[in-house]
Amino acid sequence: MRLRKILSLSFVLICILATSLDARATVTQTETTQSSTEQVTTEATTEVTAQGSTEEKVGLGGLKKKVNKVLKGKSGTWSVYVKNLDTNEYMLINDKKLPSASLIKLYVMMAAYERVDEGELDEDKALTSSMKKMITVSDNASANSITKSLSDKKTFDSGKKIVNTYCNKNGYSKTAFKVEMGKSSPKNVTSARDCGLALERMYRGEAVSKSASKKMIKLLKAQTRRSKIPAGVPDGVTVANKTGETTFAENDAAIVYSEGANYVIVVMAKNSKNGVSTIKKISETVYQHFNPEEKKTTKSGNGKKVYIDPGHQSRANGGLEPVGPGSSIKKPKVSGGCTGVYTKIPEYKFTLTIAKKLKAALIEEGYEVEMSRTKNDVNISNVERAKKGNESGADICIRIHSDSINDSSVRGVSVLYPSTSNPYPIKKQAKKSKKLAQNLLDEYCKATKIKSRGIVVRNDLSGTNWSTIPTVLIECGFFSNPEEDKLLNDDKMQEKMVNGMVSGINKYFGF
Repeated sequence: MRLRKILSLSFVLICILATSLDARATVTQTETTQSSTEQVTTEATTEVTAQGSTEEKVGLGGLKKKVNKVLKGKSGTWSVYVKNLDTNEYMLINDKKLPSASLIKLYVMMAAYERVDEGELDEDKALTSSMKKMITVSDNASANSITKSLSDKKTFDSGKKIVNTYCNKNGYSKTAFKVEMGKSSPKNVTSARDCGLALERMYRGEAVSKSASKKMIKLLKAQTRRSKIPAGVPDGVTVANKTGETTFAENDAAIVYSEGANYVIVVMAKNSKNGVSTIKKISETVYQHFNPEEKKTTKSGNGKKVYIDPGHQSRANGGLEPVGPGSSIKKPKVSGGCTGVYTKIPEYKFTLTIAKKLKAALIEEGYEVEMSRTKNDVNISNVERAKKGNESGADICIRIHSDSINDSSVRGVSVLYPSTSNPYPIKKQAKKSKKLAQNLLDEYCKATKIKSRGIVVRNDLSGTNWSTIPTVLIECGFFSNPEEDKLLNDDKMQEKMVNGMVSGINKYFGF
């Protein structure tokens, strides 16, 4: 009897243990499945917040593959969010907090308009002016001023708390405003998805209020910094965007109004050496995805050929040659150029670096490109360079140099061109050269914010006078100015310089 009870009790215990193990296995399996599901579908979470609802549907897988292809091999940390505002399909690459730079101003703007709607802040001329400067030219002082005005204490710390409270209650969970603008700190953070959500709400009239959303969209459409996402779509396509850039971040967030779809696109990059051009390429890729039937109309070389002459070489050649065809006036064949007072980088190395980057960018745009030299250890005179350009079949010639003067305070970019009074055959190309010079200068300055010294007539340059095609010489900036020397040799600035040159060349050809 006792044995039967023991056996019976043992059987019960075994059943309980088996059930427990079964349940445990089920839980483990469920957790594993759930974890896996979350990995795949976490991007499809539907968010409902105090500021209205957003519907999201997983999709755009084909686009995601295309964007990943663009990002392959690129340096830095990237995050990309794209959402079709017509279908609610979206894609997301790397939903992480990244340095916001000036993207944080989107949240300052929304918090300020909420205070206005609540009657806590006067929408007077001062606020309107500051808001415009903060968004359209990304003015840091205006952003700090608006932040301080948000609270009764009128301090930055009290104002940023209001911005952060606004972000928290409206679901911008990866956004934090901690440091005043202008301090180039990585502590201010946001995510591509947070920015995308903010832009979508503005688009749908749900950011603060319908009237506030309308005002914010109007400001974003007036943005002056257009070298990233806007540069990747055809001229005439409306883009409302806000950029952000520091030494360690390149960001852009935009609403694009296209025939194929209205969509939000946010691209953020941390510690990337090619942020601007990559964001532009991603923008172009996304636009083409939503507008597949539209003939590619983004700027393209259309078979045009550009001849690039990187100034100087590692060893000067003091031998003399005529300054122009048939001239009795002679100049040294080629000099070694100047050297950066801060970086100690010689001009001949700088010009070749820029020329190679410009060549790559132009080829990507559809141009054919030929260069006078591809290495520093050469012996090619200015006349020989011009003749090589004439024989290349190129449509234009861009000569790349840096400037230098005894006064270290002088800075800025200038573009030199021949005039109609030039005594050599190049005078036939004077008008076209002048147009090219102006287009190049305008777009270069727009992209880099480097001071313009204007376009300058020069009829004494042998490398120009022997040319038979429209020719200009761009003095990219002053190596004799320590700050400008450092700036010109910065990777990020060089990318902007090249983008400006490409835009200027596109403008000249009417693309």
